[in-house]
Amino acid sequence: MSDFGRGPTSGLTGPPKPPPHAAIQDGPPPGGYPPIDVRRNLPKVGPSGSTLLIGVGLITIYGFWGLSRSAQRRRRLNQEKYQVRLAITPFLQAEEDRQTVKQNRRRLRQEEELMKDVPGYQPGENVYKTRKYAPYVKPLVPGVGPQGLP
Repeated sequence: MSDFGRGPTSGLTGPPKPPPHAAIQDGPPPGGYPPIDVRRNLPKVGPSGSTLLIGVGLITIYGFWGLSRSAQRRRRLNQEKYQVRLAITPFLQAEEDRQTVKQNRRRLRQEEELMKDVPGYQPGENVYKTRKYAPYVKPLVPGVGPQGLP
């Protein structure tokens, strides 16, 4: 067995040898070390907490004020839109009635042309036995406008 370069006294067989000379130990300076300052010594940066709280409060109040103003504006616009619709409703209804009369005349002409060979047929006569008036409802046909309907 090889001892990998160890000397003859470096084995574990005997007691350790004393150091060749006396150890020099480092100690405190005469009079001791100065006291260590362990207090928090952070620099004062930025506004205080109360200033921040007041600032956040003012910003919040300003935001709610802006929300109330926009709600009032939206309410006024909706009221104006309602009043405009209320004002033009008679004109829109008159236009719809005019189109209904025009369409009824066109349907009567077509009915007369179609049923001219049927004896005793009265064009425009109600085929149902009811007295209630139901306005004509335009069918919803994609791609066909009101002029293209019969």
